[in-house]
Amino acid sequence: MFFFHNLSRKKLGLLLIILLNLSLGQIIAEEDTLKLKLNKLLIDQEEALSAEKAFRILVEIDEANRLIINWKIAKECFLYKDKFNLKFDPDFNYSSEIKNKPIKIDDLYFGNVDVFYNEVEMLIPLDNNLQKNLVLVYQGCNEKGYCYPPIEKKIKIAVNREISLL
Repeated sequence: MFFFHNLSRKKLGLLLIILLNLSLGQIIAEEDTLKLKLNKLLIDQEEALSAEKAFRILVEIDEANRLIINWKIAKECFLYKDKFNLKFDPDFNYSSEIKNKPIKIDDLYFGNVDVFYNEVEMLIPLDNNLQKNLVLVYQGCNEKGYCYPPIEKKIKIAVNREISLL
């Protein structure tokens, strides 16, 4: 405090200008870093595959009356194991089995999670009433850091075992 008390107003003003310039330099450098990160994110998003290309989905019913949902996952993309959600209409108690083994990763967005690369297949035994509607939600990311929003697919199962992806 004593140091500032002995400075003339002119010298104190000059010192404040120097400190302000140093602070502005830091703020500008931080803004530039933020702009670079935002530009990278936008470029990565533009270069990212569409959700349909990143996660191709195939749905069928097998001879054992099981609904088979298969995702072909594009290179450098993955699906989160805990982001699968199914809602049947009419509602019924079901169990599902995932045939593939997940891989544990330390994810930028969700921390330590299980994910699937390349392919994942889910089997769901159906009851005798084949006519159903299913809302299926899943989510994934790519290795570049672009995370897709949750993807919702509507699946209609007709009495004749015909399946429509809506």
